[in-house]
Amino acid sequence: MLFRAVDDVPELREILQAILDGCSPRPRYLALELNISIREVDNRLKRLRRCASKLVYEDVLQSH
Repeated sequence: MLFRAVDDVPELREILQAILDGCSPRPRYLALELNISIREVDNRLKRLRRCASKLVYEDVLQSH
């Protein structure tokens, strides 16, 4: 479900795929794996968390 939500955002899909492929979700490891800055990883993770929170919120609304 989260993959579908970030399907049109390649940089978020890249973070998610790296984690699912076994990379530690810690920013320094993701930065090394993806060859990007730690700051960029932090920003992407924040965006990914917001996207996940939005999905949970929408799911809760639909279930009521």
